[in-house]
Amino acid sequence: MGGDIPQMPPERWHRVVEVFGDVKDLPSAHRNSYLEVACEGDSELRRQVEDLLAEDAAAEDFLQPILAVLPPGTSATSTFDVGQMVANRYTILDVLGEGGMGSVYKAWDRALDRTVVIKVIHPRLAGSEIALKRFKRELLLARQIGHKNIVRIFDIGESDGTKFITMEYIEGVDLKKRIVKAGKFPAHQAIAIVRQICHALEAAHQEGIVHRDLKPQNIMVQNDGRVVVMDFGIAHSDEVPSMTVTGAMIGTPEYMSPEQAKGEKVDRRSDIFSLGLIFYELLTGTLPFKGQTLQETIFKRIGTRAVPPVEIEGTVPPQANRVIMRCLEPDPRKRYPTASAVLTDLGAIDPAQPATTWMHFPHGLSHVQLRWKAAAAVLVGLMGMGIYFSRDTWPRSSAGKKIVQVLIADFSIEPGVLDTPLEPVLTLALEGAPFVEVADRQRAKAVAASVKAKQMPLDEETARLVAVREGINAVISGSLVRRGQGLEVSGKAIDAVTGHVLRSARVSADGKSSVLTAMAKLGASIRSSLGDNTPESIQLAAAETFTVGSLEAMTNYAKAQELRSAGKWEDAIHYYSQAVAVDPKLGRAFAGMAAASFNLGRTGDAEKYYQFALANSDRMTDREKYRTRGGYFLTVRDYNRAIEQFKTLVEKFPADAAGRNNLAAAYFYKRDMSNALVEVQQFVSLYPKIVAARNSLALYAMYAGNFEKAKVESSGALQQIPSFAKGYLAIGLSELALGHNDEAMQAYEKMTALGSRGASLAAVGLADLKIFEGRFRDAEAILQKAIAADLENKEVASAAENLATLAFVQISLNRRTDAVASVEQALRLSTELRVLFEAARVFIQLGRPDRAEYLARELNAWLQDEPRAYARLIEGEILLSAGKIPDAIRKFAEARQYGDTWLGHMDTGRAYLEAGAFAEASSEFDTSLRRRGEATAVFLDDLPTYHYFPLVLYYLGRVHEGLKGYGALEQYHAFLDIKRKSETDPLVEDAKRRVEMLSNR
Repeated sequence: MGGDIPQMPPERWHRVVEVFGDVKDLPSAHRNSYLEVACEGDSELRRQVEDLLAEDAAAEDFLQPILAVLPPGTSATSTFDVGQMVANRYTILDVLGEGGMGSVYKAWDRALDRTVVIKVIHPRLAGSEIALKRFKRELLLARQIGHKNIVRIFDIGESDGTKFITMEYIEGVDLKKRIVKAGKFPAHQAIAIVRQICHALEAAHQEGIVHRDLKPQNIMVQNDGRVVVMDFGIAHSDEVPSMTVTGAMIGTPEYMSPEQAKGEKVDRRSDIFSLGLIFYELLTGTLPFKGQTLQETIFKRIGTRAVPPVEIEGTVPPQANRVIMRCLEPDPRKRYPTASAVLTDLGAIDPAQPATTWMHFPHGLSHVQLRWKAAAAVLVGLMGMGIYFSRDTWPRSSAGKKIVQVLIADFSIEPGVLDTPLEPVLTLALEGAPFVEVADRQRAKAVAASVKAKQMPLDEETARLVAVREGINAVISGSLVRRGQGLEVSGKAIDAVTGHVLRSARVSADGKSSVLTAMAKLGASIRSSLGDNTPESIQLAAAETFTVGSLEAMTNYAKAQELRSAGKWEDAIHYYSQAVAVDPKLGRAFAGMAAASFNLGRTGDAEKYYQFALANSDRMTDREKYRTRGGYFLTVRDYNRAIEQFKTLVEKFPADAAGRNNLAAAYFYKRDMSNALVEVQQFVSLYPKIVAARNSLALYAMYAGNFEKAKVESSGALQQIPSFAKGYLAIGLSELALGHNDEAMQAYEKMTALGSRGASLAAVGLADLKIFEGRFRDAEAILQKAIAADLENKEVASAAENLATLAFVQISLNRRTDAVASVEQALRLSTELRVLFEAARVFIQLGRPDRAEYLARELNAWLQDEPRAYARLIEGEILLSAGKIPDAIRKFAEARQYGDTWLGHMDTGRAYLEAGAFAEASSEFDTSLRRRGEATAVFLDDLPTYHYFPLVLYYLGRVHEGLKGYGALEQYHAFLDIKRKSETDPLVEDAKRRVEMLSNR
């Protein structure tokens, strides 16, 4: 095509440029099969496009004069102009491209203040009934699924006869461009991508939807690492009638299944085949079934098996090779039946779901990622938890051995020999024995300081003193010195009570690079004296989890461990960061950062760091892997998998206190309160001196409504560590639930003096108490002060939660403008579940159901059930506020299918009350009363919300009044007694009016 511009009608040039744009970035090996389909048998069109492709780099320059001479309004790439206002709502910001269906634009949605993509059906297809159906199906099917790994489709619209749909704007590029650029991916990167695609397919298939055109071009990779599946235009749904013509080949030839190629009926296993092809391409940089023509390619796919990827690329892990080959079985019956089954086998390769190295994780993760705040006690001990046993209650391992706890004293290191602490390495070596638990050295130092009234080293004598006091079995001490041209590590295990030496050993090391192996050998010798018969060759594996490079990082890691054990999580994160700066593959340091972030309420950061930890889990011990995976699954609210990990952990390592504590926590967050209480009660009875476990028992008892037991257990924890701020939380909330408001206030005030974190949590409790009493001005003052402190301390998540609560308070004070400002600031700071839900409730009260509905869609896009439950509660409240009571009741019933929440029962009761169904309302409110322990913190995140509870009393009064019963006055009086100091509350005034009316009957 060099030289003069060919003379063609503008419409023809539109089509040439369209196809050229689609194929120009594809590798030459992929172009033939695409052109075969894109040109739809038009050989002249194919020749013209191939001529353009032959121009190579000059092609786009060649196109410029062509585009310049096209008549006005016939641009091949634009229906709308940049800057144009569409449908009196969307401002066109940029032209993103043009595909087979039409143009794609980046636009600003003025109504919802967000960037969106507008996909416009091509003018030449606007009259096609089939194209219009496909266009609408993309909207209907994608909206039907609602998942974070599937692009969210918002709406369908029309502007001056041009039909369009709006969808989520993805800041990133499609996977095909990534493949073209990278060639092939390391296994852990490819697995990370495929896992997210599996999650998308899992969600779609559960809704009865088969994609049928799964390919890298339809998969976007967002800058923050999120993988998003797009283009459901030719998808098939069990509920939406199919557009397939019998015998027609639907899909992209390179990635279609054999049954698609034959024009047969397809099901979810067809998508599994396409997934296998994508996985194959990611690991090898190429595709199987290559032929010279489209027909030859399809024939190979139908009649032959793929060459195993490991034969193409030797770095493909054997497990990944097996997964791919099962996906690519020509017979659908032999493939994986579901995407969930693929995920299970991917877990055998790397169950950690690592992040790819090119994925960027900002400080706060994308709003679609799962975030939540939970009890600090849950993960405070994922690594290095303080554990102190009573000798009379040691459990036994599956082999019948008593669980033994040891305390490692400070190792003596000759000056100038090594700057790295050796205790963490020995800890890992010892914990390889299932029945051994290493006591928290930081806690031991605190005990020593309290006994001797001063800070002092944890030498052998001091360590024995602490061990006897705390019921620890043995003390390990040792030294590192020069011996000739090399080094020598020595150590001994001592019975804490008698001082009898159980075992002593000396191990030589050639130099610093051999010290780690020497420490592992020392640990093996000590373990055998404690009763371990594991072969030494296996025990030495602990040393292999550290490299010579990580030896330098160990100093920062050890310091971080001590700080985290002391509850100084912010400082701990700093030192963990220093450790990974030296050794970026030190997975255990990332795990420590995750646990510390979790305890600070930064669940977005926690998830990010867990992903980095799991990406480097090959250098963890088995014990650490179970702990880390369990912690990750807790963070993302996958409670069943968390239970599975922690159950396996305590079965394999019965001495692991962190595993036992977190197994109880996983049951708790699943709302299986009975199993949670059983697990934590058993744990505390075995290990009564673990402060975090005692506090967990207190909190679980509180949530179960046993407020007296909660007070007793919290007091026990505080006796051990008076500075444990969380210990006052269960006391304050339990006192409030028991009607002891002054005692509740005293408990919160004690928290205020225990550092910035204690003060922040105390402020939440005090504000909740004031709202509970109806004293909104006092609550506002407390919250404003707390928000200022949170922002100063960079506690953004806490500030956002307080701002959402402040907005509710300001509505109660009839300051709607202030409420709007507060809730909008909250949403700018955080997209945590609690913030989104409470913000939505505020918008409903403000008469802005559109904003509430948007937030519900945000929650619906999340993966786990609980966010979806709260999304449906929002939708139900919108319907209830609009007077659509039957619809609201149905929506609340849907919410319960995802999660049996306390707020769900209260909302359902309100809806039945409005419908005049008093018996049904009574049942729901009675459940709220019976489960009032959950009202103390309705999101199970230990953040006080007991101000919701008085509403139940008011509504029960209304129910009894409707039933013409005698309990109405009692409920109203109970409500008004709580609100006797209330300032401005319409429900209080209504309750007073009803009491007067009933009293005069």
